[in-house]
Amino acid sequence: MTKALMLHTNSKNSVYELPKFVETMKELKVLYLRGRIGGVVKIEGEVKIEGNFSQLRSLRVDFMTAIFSEQVTLKSMNNLEDLVVQLSDIPSEGDIGSLSKLKVLQLSWRSVEYVPIREYRKMKYLKHLHLGGCRVLRKLPSSFGELHALEELFLRHCLSLNELPYNFGQLRSLRILSLRFCRNLCQLPESFGDLKALEKLSLASCASLQKLPDSFGFLQSLKSLSLADCIGLEQLPKNFGLLDNLEELDLRWMDRLRKLPISTKHGGLKALKMVKCDEKLIPLWKDQRNNFHLIQFDVLKSNYT
Repeated sequence: MTKALMLHTNSKNSVYELPKFVETMKELKVLYLRGRIGGVVKIEGEVKIEGNFSQLRSLRVDFMTAIFSEQVTLKSMNNLEDLVVQLSDIPSEGDIGSLSKLKVLQLSWRSVEYVPIREYRKMKYLKHLHLGGCRVLRKLPSSFGELHALEELFLRHCLSLNELPYNFGQLRSLRILSLRFCRNLCQLPESFGDLKALEKLSLASCASLQKLPDSFGFLQSLKSLSLADCIGLEQLPKNFGLLDNLEELDLRWMDRLRKLPISTKHGGLKALKMVKCDEKLIPLWKDQRNNFHLIQFDVLKSNYT
């Protein structure tokens, strides 16, 4: 019995209905709907969804608008674990919060001002959240910190995002965070240092970021950090050297950075292996070579060891 189905339509009709045989697929677990891509990337066409999808585990909709019948809503897909909506619209997306078994949620390149989840505490199993390219998303609600199972969060290219909630540090399971190209993000909350599980962080091209919180040095699990093109940052936090598990650091195109905090000397940054930076920053590190003899420097196309 077929349990996975992919439908790729090139139809130019305004509404495309699923084939009738889909309604008979009672054990369907995976459904992937992909629309037609024109000369430029844009949403084209609508797909009308009818049938019984109570057993569906994964739904992906790309480049089209999904219209559900009165009998079929996201709420009725109560076993859904993966939901991916890319350059697409789902009118009933307000029901996403009722999908209590959801593990993966991707709402990429959407014109949404807020995340369509009313009660975050019900999302007990959500591990991966991708909101990349949601360019009008301005902020996350304070209840966002209730996503205690969240391990990966991608907010890259959220150009209007200007702040994170004060209790962002409550995301105690978060391992990977990308805020790349969040150009209006001005600051990080002081609770940021409570992200004890965080291993990989990208703040690259956060041009409006003026400083990192004083709690930044408490990110004891952090292994990889990118501050590339953070042109507003003039200095690193005083306790930056306490990042004892940091292995990779990217400081390229940080035009205003003139010195390193004292905490990076005298045995600070014990695990550091790779530093990417502009050539003019090399003297800052050479002054501390006795403590950084194992570091490899990647400067444009040259390596300094």
